[in-house]
Amino acid sequence: GTATMAAAASPSCWILLAMASSAWAMPRTAPKLWCTTTVDYSAANRYCATNYMRAEPYFAHQAREELIYDARAGVYDEDRGDVWDARLVRCGFELRAMPCAVSDWESTAQVRMLYAPQLRELIEEALSADGSSVSDIAFWNPMLRGEGWTAEDVAAHAPGAQGGTTSRSTIAGVAHLDTDMVPYTRDPEALARLVDRNSIEALDEGQPPSGAPLTERGQALAASIRQGRRFAIVNAWRNIDPSSPVLRAPLAVLATRYARDRPGGRPLVVPEGSPCPEESRWYAFPHMTSDEVLLFKQYDRAVEQPSDIWHCALPAVQADDVEAPPRRSFEMRALVIFDQHVPGASDRFGGDAAPRVVVAQPSSGDA
Repeated sequence: GTATMAAAASPSCWILLAMASSAWAMPRTAPKLWCTTTVDYSAANRYCATNYMRAEPYFAHQAREELIYDARAGVYDEDRGDVWDARLVRCGFELRAMPCAVSDWESTAQVRMLYAPQLRELIEEALSADGSSVSDIAFWNPMLRGEGWTAEDVAAHAPGAQGGTTSRSTIAGVAHLDTDMVPYTRDPEALARLVDRNSIEALDEGQPPSGAPLTERGQALAASIRQGRRFAIVNAWRNIDPSSPVLRAPLAVLATRYARDRPGGRPLVVPEGSPCPEESRWYAFPHMTSDEVLLFKQYDRAVEQPSDIWHCALPAVQADDVEAPPRRSFEMRALVIFDQHVPGASDRFGGDAAPRVVVAQPSSGDA
């Protein structure tokens, strides 16, 4: 069914309200409801049951009607009991203004030359807000997503030896994470190979064959990870329709709070621990324009950092009183290497905080 909006307002009114929300000066003590809709958790439950032999479902429900809050009006902080602007270093996601000169998002050359350098500066700025120092960023897995695209559309744009064309996919209407890091834990070369083979440079010049040796860049990434440097995976998602804000199937992110192994102990993150349903909330940034980008973290080697942000499209959420165009979006992942090293007790990649799970079968690496 169609999602229920939190108030009766036209799309233009919603845009004005969203723009005004960032200028509110009054204290905010509760998140702002935007709509309600069904979130599908079945794929995550099936994946975790198959790969990690979980006796209980990862999420308590296969699907559930959820409250979706307006992240433009702020994100609720459970510890402080008030609402703050969404920031990558605070809650794991952040919306940034980012006009871009790319005219053809199918062109990996344009993405590589015009978009990646600008995005690099933006991500570095967002992640340095807490004093962290970024030393390198590698971009990989650029992808276009669109409503109504068929399997033939997707297959026709698969990356190949010639390069030059961005991959396509349908929208992902189920809660998911982009990359399951468990198969790569304690294996820096395997992770570097995943990024290296799918980097924007490799896809622009022609994807190397499976099993090809690491490039110099890939070797440098593996060396940094092997040395214990902190790293994170950030997804950058944006609307690419310059004529319309997102009016159908917006992206929602789960402000995720994970249980701890003991009071004051380390968070039990994916796949050991599930999001706490009482303290985790779904958010969206209504009516994202083509001059904005949403950054959200998929992984952080330092277990205390906000990360593992589940997300999904909301297919039932759409404007009722306009002819809304199908959603068209672009996303690209970033492997971010920091200057800091992660202590063993906080290291979820190769230290004491690494997940203690039974792997039932080899994983493809995508959740």
